[in-house]
Amino acid sequence: FLLSNGLSSLGADFSQQLAREANHRLVLVEATDFPARELWDEWVSNDSGAGLITAKIKRLRELEELAEVFLLQAELSDETQARALSKQVKERFGSLDGVVSIFDDDSTDEHALLTDKVQGLVALDEALRDEDLACRLVVSRTRTDGSLSAVDSAVRFFVDTFASDSARNG
Repeated sequence: FLLSNGLSSLGADFSQQLAREANHRLVLVEATDFPARELWDEWVSNDSGAGLITAKIKRLRELEELAEVFLLQAELSDETQARALSKQVKERFGSLDGVVSIFDDDSTDEHALLTDKVQGLVALDEALRDEDLACRLVVSRTRTDGSLSAVDSAVRFFVDTFASDSARNG
């Protein structure tokens, strides 16, 4: 299974469930600014422990105890990087069983929400168009603090429409 945003708090729940219950190999996609593996110990020791990257490193290490994890770094909103990612996965595993695209707001940057999430969903879908996937899941967490902006609403509407259209058209 390939999981975009699979190390976010919501994404980690899905990743752990797939690793524990179904014994799947996981391909986790993180942004290109995620630190290289050889820097993780230093990163964690220099952080207060509350940082987003530190949390993701800890989640990844926990997942690696449960399953085979292949971490790839790509900006999925870039079609070229999405296609390169698809090629790397095919070379390593031959095929994918499924894709889980997770929309979990770790950021309040509305521009990132639009570009990284929405464009990433479309670019990844296009890059994997020829894959015979058993499932395609789009997961979105709605804010509970009442601060749903116009951009949040538009993104949620797009994701719902995209998922519905994908289900109808296979």
